[in-house]
Amino acid sequence: MTHKDLETMLGLSAPWKLLSTEINHTTRTAILRVGCETTLWVDPESGRRLHIHSHEERRWRHLDFWQYESVILASVPRVRDPETGTTEMVAVPWAGAGSRWTLAFETLALAVIQASRSLEDARRLLRLSWDSARNIMARAVERGLSRREDDNLPHLGIDEKSFGKGHNFISVLTDIDGRRALEVVQGADKPSALGLLGTLSWEQVAGVQAVAMDRSPTFIAAVSEALPGAAIVHDGYHLSADLNTAVDKVRRQEHRILLSIGDTTLTGTKYHWLTNPLNMEPEKLTAFSRLASLALKTSRAWSIKELFGGFWEQPDAAAGAEFFGNWYARTIRSRLEPMKKLARSFKRSLPFLLTWFAHRISNSTAEGINSVIQLIKAAARGFRNFANYRIAILFRCGKLDLSVAAAQ
Repeated sequence: MTHKDLETMLGLSAPWKLLSTEINHTTRTAILRVGCETTLWVDPESGRRLHIHSHEERRWRHLDFWQYESVILASVPRVRDPETGTTEMVAVPWAGAGSRWTLAFETLALAVIQASRSLEDARRLLRLSWDSARNIMARAVERGLSRREDDNLPHLGIDEKSFGKGHNFISVLTDIDGRRALEVVQGADKPSALGLLGTLSWEQVAGVQAVAMDRSPTFIAAVSEALPGAAIVHDGYHLSADLNTAVDKVRRQEHRILLSIGDTTLTGTKYHWLTNPLNMEPEKLTAFSRLASLALKTSRAWSIKELFGGFWEQPDAAAGAEFFGNWYARTIRSRLEPMKKLARSFKRSLPFLLTWFAHRISNSTAEGINSVIQLIKAAARGFRNFANYRIAILFRCGKLDLSVAAAQ
């Protein structure tokens, strides 16, 4: 294979020229030395002819060559701007600005990272350090965010997700219609939520019609302040989670009482009460039906939870309010304190429950993204650095244009 062949494969053209190749069979590396054969640089944008002030040696990881790690080593000209007197390095055709990898390698790396379960798996396949793989992801996300247009965002979702150990959280803003993560910030308090919503343009803020969220007072306060024209919607996903929590409190209380008299009826039944019967296998459904028919407080709590599902089937807000009134009255008469406490809480939030009938949006998009986030976190065995966590989320869930070539 001649130098001319290699130049063609590398896409080199004047004034760039392949000077030499060095193959090290011990380290299994191929060094491709490239030079710039000119003393006067023509700026490709302005057409100005600039004198070369000096040269700097730079190296870029390239695609492997027959399983040998290939590196382009080039003496890159620095040119002086006659107007400002400053010098800067000229752009090379095989790599993006500030990159330590060629366009071809960076494109391959992105494809491998996207296809891999974890960054660790990808970096091993690519024979990269963890920092290098993470930097490639970060560059891709930065490109993607810079290309993102100020699309109309009528329906948003805002949700929190645990980060690290202890009570550490992140807040995620989602485009419900576009099914994508828009931005991620550290924290789940009002300032964090305001910072998250502050990433929207004025045009986007004006176009937001409704925001789906849980019943967090901090999120309600932030959205009310930052998006005063948007409706707040408490959707079924979070309310269902609250109902499940209340049912489980009843179960745990009753289970302790029953165990004290040697009754193990509720032993091992926690997830029976939290699983949708429609998702149960026939045998498990039969066993659960027998359990639910017993005269248990947990059975009554479960029936109250299931009854609330009818709220979302009402045709409009007026019918929804009437249904809620009947459900509330029944729940308050149940003598089940966890259910009564939740019903009172729902009543205080009723205006934000009824907005669902006008907008009918759900935070299930955010929860679907949260599932991906959980997989990201598990694959990485947790994140110590929020910046890395944010990059991984936007890389996987942002639906960004991450491509390398379009940046050049």
